[in-house]
Amino acid sequence: MKRALLNKCFLGLGLQILAVFPLAAQVDVDPLGDEPGRITFKDVNALGQAALKAVTAGDYEGLKRLTAYGLEQREWVTMGNEFLERAEAKAKADLKNDKGEEADDIRRKLQRMKEQFKGNKLDEAMKRVESKEKKYGEAFKKLKREGKAMGIDWTRVLFKQMDNSRVRDTGPVNVEQGDLYVIFSSGKKLYHLKLDDCLHSSRLGWLIGPGPIEVGAGMPADHHDHDHDGDDEPGEEAPPRGKAVPRELKKPQP
Repeated sequence: MKRALLNKCFLGLGLQILAVFPLAAQVDVDPLGDEPGRITFKDVNALGQAALKAVTAGDYEGLKRLTAYGLEQREWVTMGNEFLERAEAKAKADLKNDKGEEADDIRRKLQRMKEQFKGNKLDEAMKRVESKEKKYGEAFKKLKREGKAMGIDWTRVLFKQMDNSRVRDTGPVNVEQGDLYVIFSSGKKLYHLKLDDCLHSSRLGWLIGPGPIEVGAGMPADHHDHDHDGDDEPGEEAPPRGKAVPRELKKPQP
């Protein structure tokens, strides 16, 4: 129940967002073009490396810029308009094939979505997200200490790969969404960061959701299910797989 509420807060308008995505690196700056500053992550590898760098450096403000908490009002408006446009396009396509009650249901859902943009709905959504930032910041302060207890030497961290196996394709608009995992090594062991309920906007790029970042030993459980034979103990180094290419963390360049 709490997780569902967080998701609705992030979307700002109760929209359900979805996902399947490529792993090719690409970073652009300021998709709106009228103000400098925001780095837009078109790719999950770039987002994961930036998040790991911020955590390693204890840079909360650097991490915040990658999350829902770093969005300005104009960016919330941009994202909301994008999702509404996608929903309208999908509804228009569906209405060509659906008739009767099914068509009426599509129209009702679209109308409810439009109504969510009226009045103070956007401001209310922003306030709901902002109200959770204190808890997010407190969890961030504990993150490095928790990692150290697991054996992580934060001065010796190497990005390995991203795990997108929790990403799902559901909802009324075709947008990518789901938990992402940053796989990294410290010494000879593997660890991971969980980036909560990330989503992709064609205008704003990949963003981390409002749930606290978590650190864990070994590969994420779902990675064992899909890609890993499970012979390695948690925290032990696993053989490289797929597109895992070890490389030193670098500051994202515009």
